[in-house]
Amino acid sequence: MNSGVAPTAKGVSDGGGPEPGQKQLIEVEQFSRYLWAAQAARARAVLDAGCGTGYGCRLLAEGGAREVLGVDLARAVLEMAAPEMPDSVRLQSGDLHHLELEDNRFELVVCFEVIEYVDDPLTVLAELVRVLAPGGLLLVSAPNPDAHQPGNPFLLHEFARSELESALAARLSHVDLLQQHDYIVSTVAAASGNADREGGGRDLVLEKLPGDSSAHEIYTIAMASDAELPAMHDLAALGGSGALSWWLAALDTQAAQIAHKDDQIAELDARLEERGRLVELLAEAEARSAEVPELKLRISNLEVELEDALRAGAAARQEADQLDRMLMYGRRMLWFVGPLIEPLRRLRRKLRG
Repeated sequence: MNSGVAPTAKGVSDGGGPEPGQKQLIEVEQFSRYLWAAQAARARAVLDAGCGTGYGCRLLAEGGAREVLGVDLARAVLEMAAPEMPDSVRLQSGDLHHLELEDNRFELVVCFEVIEYVDDPLTVLAELVRVLAPGGLLLVSAPNPDAHQPGNPFLLHEFARSELESALAARLSHVDLLQQHDYIVSTVAAASGNADREGGGRDLVLEKLPGDSSAHEIYTIAMASDAELPAMHDLAALGGSGALSWWLAALDTQAAQIAHKDDQIAELDARLEERGRLVELLAEAEARSAEVPELKLRISNLEVELEDALRAGAAARQEADQLDRMLMYGRRMLWFVGPLIEPLRRLRRKLRG
């Protein structure tokens, strides 16, 4: 993996490149970092570690650096960019894990948006400190995982503020952390004012609305040295006004897409609810189907019991018929024998008496 990526596309492109509004926001973020760092570059030997296309090297040179060396793995990119660089800038291919540079070589070392993309960031930090001259200044940036937009598949490591501070404090005695935020800016300026001039706008008065609830910076920028840290003024860079229009249009499009997806989700929920009712009906039918064999057995047993009852009833009726016939026969016999029995009873009483 490259030790640095082109400043206009660091960590953003997935093969198709960033959208126009995203690209301009990225450029403004990188421009403000390098322009802020350039105030410490005057008359110094500067290393831009992970320089990409050399975009930052030019700004550091314009800040008055005595010399600027840009190092990156992307040899082909450096070869294309080299002819456009100022005389004080030299580009060199190299691996930041193993810099082919002498110790204590540079008075200012800049490493912006790099350590999160390398395989071993602590080794890279150790190399940057090795080539830093005594009393020199190291400037490092890293996206804050608590606030930076997620989803970049190229990030290998994410440094929280405390982790970045600890990694530098283990190597240099003085460390300070700064915050880089993206804000919405509205300017009031004359049509011929310098707010829109290339490199201008530095006399613009900047005021910030109170009550900003942003708890975490998008990027953390660290200053580190083995000497007292220099005083550096805050800086804000303004992008083109078209970028905000792009973001607003993108937001409207996203809101419409979200509303459409919400409608689809509601429709799916309704279908799922209907399917849930069908599942309940099927489960009930299956339960009833499971009872059919048992019901068949119960019916078969009842049929057997009914047949036994019918046979018993037929036998009882037959027995009753026989009893009826015997009763009728007995009554008939009494009808014939009755007149003879009474004289015999009287004769019997006389014989006893």
